[in-house]
Amino acid sequence: MEYVSADLIRYLPLELAILWAVLGFAYTVKVVVGGRLSVTTVEELGPRIQTWLKILLFFTVPAFFGNVAIVVAMSLVSYLALREFISITQLGVHGRAQCFFAYMLIPATYTMAYFYPQSLNLFILPVVAATSISCISVLKGETSNYISTTATLLWGYIFLVFNLSLSVTFISSGGAIVGSGFYMLLLLTVVNDVMQYVWGKAYGKRKIFPSVSPGKTIAGAIGGALSTAVVSLILAPYLINGMSIFISIVLGFSVSLAGVFGDVCFSAVKRNLNIKDSGSSLPGHGGFLDRVDSLTLSAPAFFCFLFI
Repeated sequence: MEYVSADLIRYLPLELAILWAVLGFAYTVKVVVGGRLSVTTVEELGPRIQTWLKILLFFTVPAFFGNVAIVVAMSLVSYLALREFISITQLGVHGRAQCFFAYMLIPATYTMAYFYPQSLNLFILPVVAATSISCISVLKGETSNYISTTATLLWGYIFLVFNLSLSVTFISSGGAIVGSGFYMLLLLTVVNDVMQYVWGKAYGKRKIFPSVSPGKTIAGAIGGALSTAVVSLILAPYLINGMSIFISIVLGFSVSLAGVFGDVCFSAVKRNLNIKDSGSSLPGHGGFLDRVDSLTLSAPAFFCFLFI
């Protein structure tokens, strides 16, 4: 335990209690509004909540082994998500070498994010990725799929590796915030996802993005944002030093809004590819992309909100 920061040790029991409390709250809401939900929705909600519990515990267990273990766990998530993205876009068919290089950038990206969370050098990585992937395609003499392969793989790297890596900046010894910030981000993302689904199914009628994500409703977005803001208001001032009540509320709304657009961006990808889910790895959720989609933009939003 000597590698675990004192702050992380202090908050770890609370984080475990909060994980159970959030999922318990979701089950309670499910019971309360269950009468307004269809049988199919009720049946789908249970597995979704259970899967989120497994995901949250997946990130909690490594905390017992130190901050580096959390970084490794998050790196694995990026790898699985990027692999799934490469699979559904069939990038491996025309860009096997480029994809391999993108995989190699995962440990480098997380290393930079962990050791240099507030350094401008961290933001050189997307430039390195764009330049290297483009040059590899040229060296292979590929021209017919040059733009599509390069642009698609770079998009996947930025969203699924670079953006997600910003989440570990909150457990870095060089950051202003430690373990509590990482778990706060996960908690807000979970609350936003679950509550959007519940309130959207119970009261949602008007669609926000009918042509991109028909499941997104105004009621769901508002319910998710309010729920996320309330959780942020209750927990952020305690978990994050110096966080005022007003800023905590704004943080909740910001993470919720970013999460919505992260989800919608990947919905656009799936519609472009004519698929419903990115995979079937997670019961009730589809694939890994279906779960990290909101985090791909909520993590950068959280980072910008607290560090810039």
